[in-house]
Amino acid sequence: MDPGRKAPLSNREARSTASSTALLESCLPLFLAGSVAYKQRELGLYAKEVGLSVSPRHLHVSDFCTPYTSPRPNMQYLTSALFFMFSTSAAFSGEVVFGLGVDDVHNHTETSATAFVAEYHSSPFFEGRQAACSFAVAAQLDNDRDVFLGAGLSAQWHMKDSPWFIEGSFMPGLYAKGTDGTPLNGKVQFRTLIGLGYELNDTSGVSLALDHKSNARLKSPNPGSETLVVRYRHSFR
Repeated sequence: MDPGRKAPLSNREARSTASSTALLESCLPLFLAGSVAYKQRELGLYAKEVGLSVSPRHLHVSDFCTPYTSPRPNMQYLTSALFFMFSTSAAFSGEVVFGLGVDDVHNHTETSATAFVAEYHSSPFFEGRQAACSFAVAAQLDNDRDVFLGAGLSAQWHMKDSPWFIEGSFMPGLYAKGTDGTPLNGKVQFRTLIGLGYELNDTSGVSLALDHKSNARLKSPNPGSETLVVRYRHSFR
């Protein structure tokens, strides 16, 4: 190989580069929108001070542009967006999980509802030949407006020479019952999860998991609730 030429990227490196590019493209509009909101607030406060009747809603993205130049954000906003992208790339070295399923699947409390789950798992703090453990955070929301936010540990056990894996997690958290939601008797709840999954490729997989939430008998009664979820995971490692 010519020493002056760079080695071609591997498939994994190419996917990582594509993910970073997509992340920048998605985050930059958010930063610009936030900057517009900030400028709107500044303009509104100034107008109030001097007694002018000016609506900050008329502010446009072009107000960020240097005069006599094409519409282009000032360097400070672009720098902020780039800094966020690079710092987020490091932070997202683990994986994200999204799931859709049914809450109170055993209908203990007759409050079954469609549930959405989102999780973030850090890079493993322990990684063996077949098993790995990481820190994790999770959020669950259902059609009854029940909300659960938890943090704890997540683990995976990969079957030898097979794309199949077993996943599990334990997360204490806070629970808020919706108007017609599941009465779990207490804000502090503990979620345990077990699931069976299949790796689609090096960076993604799907699984079917069942979780159980209860107050661990801190209060009585302790009705508990189970959620059956189909989950999709994407790794940034």
